[in-house]
Amino acid sequence: MELIWGVGPVTRARLASVGIRTIGQLAATGSPILEQLLGTSAGSKLASLSANIDPRQVENPRVAKSVGAQMALGRRTATPELLRETLGYLADRVGGRMRGAQRAGRTITVRVRFTQLRSVTRSATLPVPISSTLPLAEVAAHLAAMALAAHPTERQVTLLGLSVSNLADEASLQLEMPLSLGDQRHRPGSPTGAAHWAVDHSLDAVRDKFGRSAAGYAGVVFSGVDRVPEEFRELAERSAKHEPS
Repeated sequence: MELIWGVGPVTRARLASVGIRTIGQLAATGSPILEQLLGTSAGSKLASLSANIDPRQVENPRVAKSVGAQMALGRRTATPELLRETLGYLADRVGGRMRGAQRAGRTITVRVRFTQLRSVTRSATLPVPISSTLPLAEVAAHLAAMALAAHPTERQVTLLGLSVSNLADEASLQLEMPLSLGDQRHRPGSPTGAAHWAVDHSLDAVRDKFGRSAAGYAGVVFSGVDRVPEEFRELAERSAKHEPS
């Protein structure tokens, strides 16, 4: 009974006093009797809700503040190849999700978990938001290498995670004139950044039509990283989209 909005301890006790203890009994009672028992407004409202009648529009004003993914590795030696392949795979997933939502982010955070459940994180905030896979993977690999360098006694990792925050809308690509003196590789509007952006959106279009396994980066597709089969992951992601908030 308490699953219905507006039914608290007092209302529940009042309904129980006349033999109404379930939602089915509430729906069968009808609005006139409930209005006499609880008042016109409350009685009419409960009668409608018990019959699954609610004209209010469902709204979800929450906006994701970050996008992330992680992968458990068991106990693996922290080689540069392992970091590059695993973080490349995670960047592919995170970047695709951001592009699907027309979002990009400035702050990239990498989580490295060592044995005995000890974890460290490293973050970097870029001048402009990005969503392209290769720049994300490059920054993530650099951050993971920094984390390992700061803990030279740790030889094995059990989990790697990648998240992107400081999100902003990215409905289209704005090209930039080559006037800046700084590093242009991670700027989406630079020639290199625009090429990354175009390749990723082409991959996204192919995957949307033929499935995620239809195309991808060779470093991800042919890596030795053990991962959940794409069919299972896609099924889980579709189910999550339809779960009630």
